[in-house]
Amino acid sequence: MVSKQKERTMQMAQEQEQALAARLQKDNLEMPPFKFLELIGKGAFGRVFKANSADKMTKSHDLERHKEVALKVVDVDPHDFKVHHLEKDESISTVMHEIKVLTQLRDSGAKNINLIIDAFPIHSQLWIVTEYCPGGSLHTLVRKMLLVHNASLNGTQDKTTVANPTLVADARSWIEA
Repeated sequence: MVSKQKERTMQMAQEQEQALAARLQKDNLEMPPFKFLELIGKGAFGRVFKANSADKMTKSHDLERHKEVALKVVDVDPHDFKVHHLEKDESISTVMHEIKVLTQLRDSGAKNINLIIDAFPIHSQLWIVTEYCPGGSLHTLVRKMLLVHNASLNGTQDKTTVANPTLVADARSWIEA
C-alpha cells in the first residue's frame, strides 16, 4: 500500500513530466528518455525526481547501467546561458560549478560519491542526471548517523551503520584531492 505522501509525490512527478512533454511538443522538440517516477526533493535551485531512464544513450554516458536515476530539474532563464560567465546569475553559476565538480569526480574514479551521468539544457530548464541513491540526501544520512551514534551511547549500536562514517570520510578524501 502506498502512503498518501508518496502517492502525492508520484502524482507531482507525472504532472511535471506531462507539462514538459506538452511544452516540448509545442516547440517540435523530443522528450528526453526519462520517465518521472516520484518527486524526491525540492531546493533553492529546482526539484529532484526519481526517474527511470530508457535504453538510449545520451551524448556522454550510457544510461543503460543506470535504470533508476536522480534527475535535478533547474528552471533557468535561457538568457543566463548566453551571457558572459561573470555576468551570470549567481544561482546558475553555482549549478554550473556543481556540474563541473561532479564531472571531475566522475572522471577521476571517485568512490562513495553520487556521480553525475549527464547534464543538458531542455527548453528553459537545466537537467542534471545523477546516480540514484535510495538512502536519501546527505543531510538525511548524517541525521541518521547521529541517531545511530546516540543509540550507540546507549549500547544499541547496529553493526551495519558503523561503516557509514568511513564511507563518508572516503568520499570526502576524493573531494579534497
